[in-house]
Amino acid sequence: MKTDWHGYRYWAAVAPYPDYNTRFEDPCVAASNDLENWDTFHLPESTKPAKESTYNSCVSIMSNPDTNSIELWWRQVDKDGDRQAEQIIRISSADGITWSNPEVVLESNDRSVQSWYSPSVIKSNGSYQMWYVSKRKLWLIESSDCSKWSEPICCNLDVQDGSVIWNIDISQSDHGYEIISSNYANNATNHDEMSLYHATSEDGINWSREKTVLSPESTSDAWDNKGLYCGSFVEDDFGYSMIYSGHDDNNHKGLGLTRFRSFQKTTPINLESSYGDAEGYHPSIVSFDEPWNGYQYWCAFSPYPHADDEKENPHILASDDCVAWNIPDDYANPLDPTPSNYEKGVIYNSDPVLFFNEDSSQLECWWRFVDDKSDIVQLKRRCTSNGRDWSDVEIVLQAKRSELDYISFAVIRDSGKYKVWSIGLDRSLQYCETSDLQNWSEVQTEQLTYPSDTLKSWHIGVNKKPGTDCYEMVICANDSSTDAKRRYMSLYETSSADGITWNQCSVLLAPDDCGVDAVRGLYKSCFAYTPEGRQLLFSYIENDETRGVGMTSLEEQDDI
Repeated sequence: MKTDWHGYRYWAAVAPYPDYNTRFEDPCVAASNDLENWDTFHLPESTKPAKESTYNSCVSIMSNPDTNSIELWWRQVDKDGDRQAEQIIRISSADGITWSNPEVVLESNDRSVQSWYSPSVIKSNGSYQMWYVSKRKLWLIESSDCSKWSEPICCNLDVQDGSVIWNIDISQSDHGYEIISSNYANNATNHDEMSLYHATSEDGINWSREKTVLSPESTSDAWDNKGLYCGSFVEDDFGYSMIYSGHDDNNHKGLGLTRFRSFQKTTPINLESSYGDAEGYHPSIVSFDEPWNGYQYWCAFSPYPHADDEKENPHILASDDCVAWNIPDDYANPLDPTPSNYEKGVIYNSDPVLFFNEDSSQLECWWRFVDDKSDIVQLKRRCTSNGRDWSDVEIVLQAKRSELDYISFAVIRDSGKYKVWSIGLDRSLQYCETSDLQNWSEVQTEQLTYPSDTLKSWHIGVNKKPGTDCYEMVICANDSSTDAKRRYMSLYETSSADGITWNQCSVLLAPDDCGVDAVRGLYKSCFAYTPEGRQLLFSYIENDETRGVGMTSLEEQDDI
């Protein structure tokens, strides 16, 4: 799509494709100022195939900055004969109405030997760059005059799920080059059930790992529930606006508009510890509508550099935007030091939780202390009214750890009660509550349900969704049927009307989709609520055992 030219903000190349009839797949051009209402301009008759055996396909549009014109490029195939000839054709226009005669820029007498499927072209620094798909791979060629082309370069493009690339659209941006492709499953028997993927590159050859940005909802009755293809995007005030093709179970086709604030959904979150590392873990966020003691967001976390539990002590940071985190004025981390009798894997702190107590107008930070020598587990807390001065350490819960544990607990203050959820020794969800921190209810247990019976809960985060009576939970769970243990986990989410009975958990984020390279698994995570919507801050572990935190929006897509 070209932007801002001859009275229209957006220009697009389109082609009819009724009932998969390639005879009607002739290129045309459309223009719009809002991406929803379009004026269509038909091209000269000379662009239509001269023979019954010939058809057009895969039209794309580009802007030529050297001539201030637009160009359409497409593929033309002649099915006559065994070898099937193929050409790449282009036309240009200085106003979108009057067009040059079609020009053949590439030609093959046997498309089984050389084919240029889904050409996508950019004019940059006086040279044409054309990417295309051939033999399930992405290729790049270049030319200064469209007559002499460079030798094809096979691009390095890895797809997150092993799917096969099909249609492409490539553009230049502040990120270098960006690609949207429609891919189908490696074992697919046809190209119907495709999803859309995105990647970036600095040189157009070596690409970041391609990740899914949009998939059909096969269980719905939407117009695009069967497959998506031919996505094309522009950057605008919203972020990214993408037009894409789709069809339903009855092969009815159409175009859709969807918007993303970002294709690369993950923002790295740098949580620096008092020990000099940035391997934060176990984030717990409190979001305020207005700044509280100078900051709108407050975070508790525990450093866990390469699984060093000597440093797994509660830390506090604050932020104006949930991205850049600072140490509050006149405060020093950690909130609680390494236990004086620390022993690796035996006596240590873990699992900090931060929440706001509206009854006392205080932030409360709770954390878990384990002493396996004495068979003790404790939940401790400190409170603050200003983020700087914290109360003395209190023990609020204690148990014999061999009988009852509070693994990765979550706590909120709600309706005059402290409500505590945790994971038990049998991997069940536990719940208890108190109004005075002295008299606790009996622990109730429930086994959360997952898409697979082999998934077992591990670390949780619980919030009450703002403005509702609904509780929501994010959980990391591991597959107990494998030997992967807890280093290869995905995130799941569920909700509850009462905090006791929970709906079935559904997949929220998998390691391959999290937007961080070389991630082995995901860990304890939490929700944060910003003006842009609900955000997920997730812990992750990389293949080299490095830990970290990323943030991804759960409110990114706006379908029209």
